Amino acid sequence: SYVGTPGYYSPEQLHLGEITCRSDIFVLGILTYQMLTRRHPFPSANAQAAILSMQQYDRLDQELLMARIWQEGYSLQVADAVGQALDKDPLKRSIQPLRETAGEMMEGKGLRKGLMQ
Repeated sequence: SYVGTPGYYSPEQLHLGEITCRSDIFVLGILTYQMLTRRHPFPSANAQAAILSMQQYDRLDQELLMARIWQEGYSLQVADAVGQALDKDPLKRSIQPLRETAGEMMEGKGLRKGLMQ
């Protein structure tokens, strides 16, 4: 049985796998993507469509999400950090790139294209 909001499930939640802190990193990737692009990475009309969209998510989709972040004017460093958080494989997810990117943005270093120091 599923608990939570379908558009924010990690891939392992969809497969009723073990939920760990890496599931939270995936959700943080979704939220960060939304903040940067003003849209959900897995848009859907209802819960069933959200689950289907996330089950079909693959490496190509991950790269397209990263390209959308770059198109919004953010650096490849930002796109890579979010892309890593949104990796379908929990063992490939890490909080460190998001933490570093957020820290630099908070320090006013502006991680938008052309503004990197």
